[in-house]
Amino acid sequence: MENPDELDRFGNFISENFIPEPRLVTPYGIVLAPNIAAVKLYHMVPYEGNISINMLPVNRTIKDKLESGEIKPCSGLGYAVLSEDVLNISMWDSGVDENSPPYVIHPNVYTFGEGRFDNSRLERKNVSEVGPFCAWEGDLFGHESLAWRRYLYSKRTNQDKLEYLQDFYQAMSRDYPYSDLQHPIKLLRPTSREYGLFITLGIKTVEDLMRFKEKELLNATNYKFGKKSLGKLRDKVEKLLGLKLKK
Repeated sequence: MENPDELDRFGNFISENFIPEPRLVTPYGIVLAPNIAAVKLYHMVPYEGNISINMLPVNRTIKDKLESGEIKPCSGLGYAVLSEDVLNISMWDSGVDENSPPYVIHPNVYTFGEGRFDNSRLERKNVSEVGPFCAWEGDLFGHESLAWRRYLYSKRTNQDKLEYLQDFYQAMSRDYPYSDLQHPIKLLRPTSREYGLFITLGIKTVEDLMRFKEKELLNATNYKFGKKSLGKLRDKVEKLLGLKLKK
């Protein structure tokens, strides 16, 4: 397309003042419906949202829907994501028929309105109308796709199945289109010692933390934040954010 003016009519439903609000993803273990399916469970909220939630009702709901047959277990392996108002339970399976390669994800999308998760308000939706997943779930789906392909390339033993189920998405989306977007330090799930260090140094965002050298972090406080604590913080920053502290 040579003339960009031809794009005038596209994408205009988005407000000019709209700024994307990135999401934080937390793994919550495996939902097991014995002899039926095993599903990895995630919780996804806006960065500034409440990450404290009782996931047991969600776990029971997924298990019940698999055991009742409301959700087809397909291959028996998959993952589920709970967000602010949607529960998406996705199972891996073949495509249009049983002879197709096992490359297709089958999403089962439920909404429950605003507020706390409530099984009684769950309403199953047509995926063609509400979509299989949102843009922020894209990174998670990418991870799950890679994990599934690794499983398909394996000998698919029980140990390989367990490795798939234990391979959780741990990082946060780093696709930030705005250079001035600040990422809250709570992304690192600070321990009490780390939190104390951050308070001492006035560190409120990931960007604040990355301005300090490791030596400065060690010398900033004298209340048991030593080399061992620094090593744990270093590992967490690299594992969750893909970043390295300054030496």
